[in-house]
Amino acid sequence: MKKILLLLIISSSLAKAQSNAIPNGGFELWNEIPLTETLDNWQTSSSQGMGICQKSEDAQDLNYSVYLKTKEPTEEGDLSFGYISFGDIGNGSGAPYSDPIDSLIFYAKYQMQPGDSAIAVVIQLDASGAETYSILTIGGENTTSFERFA
Repeated sequence: MKKILLLLIISSSLAKAQSNAIPNGGFELWNEIPLTETLDNWQTSSSQGMGICQKSEDAQDLNYSVYLKTKEPTEEGDLSFGYISFGDIGNGSGAPYSDPIDSLIFYAKYQMQPGDSAIAVVIQLDASGAETYSILTIGGENTTSFERFA
């Protein structure tokens, strides 16, 4: 049975802190590269050559959304999952905010296998390097309308 994680995330205000939206938070800007498109200003699983983060025209508010899926395990048992990250995970880049992040708001359609889940994570680093995490877990199924998460 093919295991697919469908998570369409849309919002013109994906993340807000002090009313400063993350650049390209509505997922409208995409870069065309041979055989695919990549999300502008975001690191994605497609950036790694996996092709499991795709542009979709099924959008909650604007023109586009992000379609993430999970691919079958390989012969070695490795499971490839779709993800997006603002900034480069490897070097800790992102959006500079001096105040605590008070909300993460997004809309999603999703279809998880029983026992599976998706997560939305916000990590904030202060000047001393201390980290604050906010994690939201999504499970179950909602493929008919976009659901608001906050």
